[in-house]
Amino acid sequence: MSQYNSCDPTVALQISDLYARFYISADRRDEGDHAELFAEDGVLQYDSHVWRGRSTIRQFFREYSAKNDASKRTARHLTINRLVEMVSENECRVRYVAIVFSGHGDWPISTTMPSGIADVDDRCVRDDNGAWVISYRRAVSVFANSALFDPSA
Repeated sequence: MSQYNSCDPTVALQISDLYARFYISADRRDEGDHAELFAEDGVLQYDSHVWRGRSTIRQFFREYSAKNDASKRTARHLTINRLVEMVSENECRVRYVAIVFSGHGDWPISTTMPSGIADVDDRCVRDDNGAWVISYRRAVSVFANSALFDPSA
């Protein structure tokens, strides 16, 4: 038996909105500060790389975005099989698969396969205003096209 409980549909919708805001902001890079969607003491882990605290996460995203802009790299994230389970009234676990397509140059960019597929395990908590934020994200690469995807680059 799971230590987690099924999620209230209202919470599931709020979490879905949080994730849409995060990935739209990450992919379009002009839709706001997606680091704001992390808790102040949030943790972001991609494989062996770890960033702690919203300001450190923000700095990582800014540097990564600048490198993408300089190289004309575009990325789009697709998330599937999202499972939201309540840990408590103010905390939930979110597991899903993230599929990333990326490439360089002008649109449309020719591609034949994803640049990466990752298993993602998140913890989300309510902030002081009751809004859901990401407190911990761990993404583990399952498939990676190393010529196209390197989160530390």
